[in-house]
Amino acid sequence: MISSQVFSITSQVFKPTPKDENKLSVYNEEKFSPQESFEHFTISDSNHSVGVVAVTVDECELESLQVYEDNDPFDGHSVIDYTGHSSNIIEKKAKKTQNYCNE
Repeated sequence: MISSQVFSITSQVFKPTPKDENKLSVYNEEKFSPQESFEHFTISDSNHSVGVVAVTVDECELESLQVYEDNDPFDGHSVIDYTGHSSNIIEKKAKKTQNYCNE
């Protein structure tokens, strides 16, 4: 038997890495379905992924995170902007955002 924890979403999914410059890359759901975003991500630059999760603009705004479409490097590319937040606050906001996916 496999534990359901194997398939749980962690807060790491919602934390930008240092190369992201505190801006987490995401897809605009109005331009990409979950399947299309998965295919685009895994085909581009040979990235690896095991799935797709969604968080809404409203949920990000509840955590005082700005979300906007910048269309760079492709049409439909968007950003969850953690700029101005300390790493401790980023960790807390990522955990709260993760909770929306597990509800």
